[in-house]
Amino acid sequence: MYKFSKDYDHLYQLICMGHTATGFVDYYFPDDDGPYRDVVQIKRTEAWSINIGVRGMAYGDIMPFNQKDDLTELDAFKQNCKKCNLEWLPPTEPSAAVSPSKDYTAAEKLEFERKNGIVKRLDDSDLGCGPAVEHLYTRDDKGKEIYLRTV
Repeated sequence: MYKFSKDYDHLYQLICMGHTATGFVDYYFPDDDGPYRDVVQIKRTEAWSINIGVRGMAYGDIMPFNQKDDLTELDAFKQNCKKCNLEWLPPTEPSAAVSPSKDYTAAEKLEFERKNGIVKRLDDSDLGCGPAVEHLYTRDDKGKEIYLRTV
């Protein structure tokens, strides 16, 4: 029926590009056999800020205080995914933009976006009043623009 995945590298790639994923985690109650399963949303808002949770319940979040000298964000993410036995639903269609598994510098992100045809546009209506809004697009195999997200 559904094909779940434990490919945490691929999941990390997707959330680093702004995608949000759906998954399931194990949890336990004290003095109970468990495990129980809960549906979760997996998303990354910025470096060292990854949410794995639902309805205000965090199951495997990555936060800035999780940073350690010997651990990359990807390693910390994979470690937390394994701890809560995260299984996620991969997209049924190939992702428009998937990049290598690693932490990215700003230059690497720009190079990846250039290679993958991701176009950034500023919303003109916001240019004069407050921070500008960027809209990210990519192109399909026929050259049609596909909206990715707003940052």
